[in-house]
Amino acid sequence: MTDRNDQALLATGLGGAGDTTSLLNAFANEAQRFCEWARNPSGDDAGAREALLRVSALYLAGLQLSGDWHSSLEPEPLPDTVSKAEWKQVYAATEALPLQYYSEVTNPLDVPPEDAGVGDLADDVADIYRDIVEGLRLYEAGHPREALWQWVFNLPFHWGAHATSAMRALHWYLSDNESELSGSPDVM
Repeated sequence: MTDRNDQALLATGLGGAGDTTSLLNAFANEAQRFCEWARNPSGDDAGAREALLRVSALYLAGLQLSGDWHSSLEPEPLPDTVSKAEWKQVYAATEALPLQYYSEVTNPLDVPPEDAGVGDLADDVADIYRDIVEGLRLYEAGHPREALWQWVFNLPFHWGAHATSAMRALHWYLSDNESELSGSPDVM
């Protein structure tokens, strides 16, 4: 990140170039860990716990990035860099997790709720992967402004929704299964 224009634009986005740079670096590190995990998750209950940890850590890091968004950071539209084949590889890998389908209410603010739909954890992880790895590739290629835009713009509109759905489903799966495995009563 040596380009002065990128540093100036980043500084306008989150309150200061130093703060933004450290948050961006932290997010990129978490994105790397998530992407590595998503390509080869473990298919047992420990894998479900790791899934919850990876998705939750990524989401938290994303929330820290998106605190003070500024429209001047928006770059020109960029082409997608994740092929359908790559997306399918991640989807197939995450099908190994012990949970795939779960009930989901699209908008929890609708009271009474609409009819529940069916969520797909493998689809959640693969869609998060697509949004995150595209930004990661931009970041690694020396385009931090475009990476920041990719990650922050898609958080409320796409990957954040997938992440929160996945976290809730994984939380309930682990709660139900950990209590059964330990012989203790259900705590939820």
